[in-house]
Amino acid sequence: MDEDKLKILLNSVKDRYDFITIADGAIEAKAGVLLGFEITILIGLLSFFLKDLIGIKLVEGIAGVVFLIISIVLLLKSTWPRKYNAFSVDVFNHKDYLEKTERDLLNQMLSDSQKATLENKDKSEAKANFYRWSMYLLIVSLLALILSKLPTLYV
Repeated sequence: MDEDKLKILLNSVKDRYDFITIADGAIEAKAGVLLGFEITILIGLLSFFLKDLIGIKLVEGIAGVVFLIISIVLLLKSTWPRKYNAFSVDVFNHKDYLEKTERDLLNQMLSDSQKATLENKDKSEAKANFYRWSMYLLIVSLLALILSKLPTLYV
């Protein structure tokens, strides 16, 4: 493969790496906002909402709180710091890169960047799954909490 094709491939992988990095940051930002929202709901629930609940309404309220707490834990896992792989290497620790021909260097960088992109993609997808499940649990939690406060909707 000639150097121009390798440069095109390297740019393509870099674009994908950048996309994953941006998407990962967006997931963290949304998860952080949702985490603050859920903690606020939890404080309000524990302060005002659960008092005066008895019987099945108390069970629904407790179920709502449990789902909310699990959702908060998933959001914490989503925003927990992780070690990401860089697109390039530290030249001081990999002096052999300076001795490579342009073609060999491009091949090596293509390989390094593809590996970093795939590993970071896996971490980002895990974050997205934690975020997705926390959203589902938040909805279930809110439904259970609403049902616990409705006087005679279905009982």
